[in-house]
Amino acid sequence: RRQAQALHHPPPAAGTRGRGDPPADRPPGARQDRGRALAPDPTVRAENIEYIGRCLELAPELGTWIVATETGTRHAGGDWTDSPENWGAEAWRLLDDAIEQLLPIAESSGTILALEGSVKNVLRTQSQLRGLLDRFPTQHLQVVSDPYNFLSAHVVPAEARSTREFLTRFEDRFVFAHLKDVDAGGAEIATPEFGAGVFQQRPYLEFLRDRRPDLDLIVEHLTLDHVPTVLERV
Repeated sequence: RRQAQALHHPPPAAGTRGRGDPPADRPPGARQDRGRALAPDPTVRAENIEYIGRCLELAPELGTWIVATETGTRHAGGDWTDSPENWGAEAWRLLDDAIEQLLPIAESSGTILALEGSVKNVLRTQSQLRGLLDRFPTQHLQVVSDPYNFLSAHVVPAEARSTREFLTRFEDRFVFAHLKDVDAGGAEIATPEFGAGVFQQRPYLEFLRDRRPDLDLIVEHLTLDHVPTVLERV
């Protein structure tokens, strides 16, 4: 996970906090976890759900209030390898079950479980994300702003429209934002560092500046020696 939290916005003024914001006396931040909540092996899946739950419990002790995770894939060979099973009803039953286990922990701990979609995971489309949030209507389930991950090969030509829809549909559910890029062949090929792909960055950055300036920005998929260059691009 070669990422660095390189940019930080101060918390918004009193009275301007969104639905996903922490209590006023709690510092903002983001604790990222990549546990495979949908691992094919039941034992591994149970261990990973327990691990994410423990992260939710401990996050306040680390001075943060978010635990973010991708949903994972049903592929047995890798965390970022797609599988036909990701489209199946069983995968979604397991995902709902995992969230049902984790949300009470988040609620009792005063923390937020933030979901990040990916075209290589079970949660892979905006419509699926909308449905998930509708099934679990709680402020303790929120969204990572990462429009790049939803851009599969067939969506890349309509990237501007897809990104605009994503930002509009989930504007009030974002708790922090990723900055990176997307390969011309789609997110299933690669999501390289910011400025190294075909994503139209300016509308996204303008959205973050004008609509959600309260969000922490996390740059992903770069080595530390590239951080100065990426910050200059931003």
